[in-house]
Formats: sequence, C-alpha cells, structure tokens
Amino acid sequence: MEIIRGLSNREKISESEGMLFIFPDSRIRDFWMREMKFNLDIIWIENDQIVKIDENLPTEGKYPEKSYSSITPVDRVLELNAGWTEKNNLQVGDKIIYSL
Repeated sequence: MEIIRGLSNREKISESEGMLFIFPDSRIRDFWMREMKFNLDIIWIENDQIVKIDENLPTEGKYPEKSYSSITPVDRVLELNAGWTEKNNLQVGDKIIYSL
C-alpha cells in the first residue's frame, strides 16, 4: 500500500526529492497528512500542467482531521517539501516536464 503511505513516517526528504504519484486515469484525488513528520506542498497535475497548488500543509497524527482535494480531475500528484513551490516560483498553469 505504498500509494496510501506516501511520505508518512519519514523523518525528512532532501531539498531535491519529492514523491510523484502517477495514476492510470484522471479523477478528483484526495490526500491527507496522516503521520507526516514535516510539512508539504502538494502539486496537482493534469496532462502535465499544474492545475492547483496547496502550500505548506501542516503535519497531522494518526487520525488526520483534514484532507486536501484536487477539486478537478488529475492524473498526477507531486509532494514536495513545504516552501519548494514558492522558492522555485511554480504557478498554476505551468507545464511539468518529467525525467522518470
């Protein structure tokens, strides 16, 4: 269940790391900050274009009270260290280029 766990229970990730979720279809996605130990930025992506950015999402314990939604269908979601999107000036509408 890697996709459900995501970055939960990790102490940290380096500045150049993140976690990219690649889904086989486009639909509204919901994420939460269950058992996270550091804040995140979540980038919601459809057809390689940023459609929404949630910044500096706070950590939550085992029973999170908040969830975060893409609001529109997406086929990819990128989790990064909090502040990364602002520091690198990512904006809704930006095109994402991957090297997987």
